[in-house]
Amino acid sequence: MNALKGFLVILALILIVAILVLVPVGIYHYVTGGEPEMKDFDDHSAVYETVAEAAMAYYESTETEERLTLLRQGDKLTLQSGEEIPLTEEQRKAVGEMSGRFGYLWVTEDYVILWGDETKKYGLLYADSPLSVIGDLREEWYSGMEYHRLNGDWYEIGNWGM
Repeated sequence: MNALKGFLVILALILIVAILVLVPVGIYHYVTGGEPEMKDFDDHSAVYETVAEAAMAYYESTETEERLTLLRQGDKLTLQSGEEIPLTEEQRKAVGEMSGRFGYLWVTEDYVILWGDETKKYGLLYADSPLSVIGDLREEWYSGMEYHRLNGDWYEIGNWGM
């Protein structure tokens, strides 16, 4: 009987330790989404932020409530209609520096997504509440969307692992 009690105490301790380790690991994985695919984000984050803020400022000036799709053409951002959005020289330079990486943007009042292209397989999400946006995108768009935290406001999103 003492052996059984001793075994149950050891089993209970193992379970408690496992829970104390696995719960924080699970929370960390939920928040971060794992390891990022983009290894040089920090080298380009100022450029991406400049572009995202310019796109959001334009969105605010339109007084629309629908998501805007912008296309990057060289150092310009245009609406799908071809209408160019106004940019400062600094913003234009930042858009030009994204060349070859991101050419397609979704813009709302809550977030900007810099997509690699119109296939939307890889993108960078910029938002004040990125996990909330990711949840909405998974619900509205595709449930298998993956993500990785890059910093407090930026996440990689897409379906690169499928």
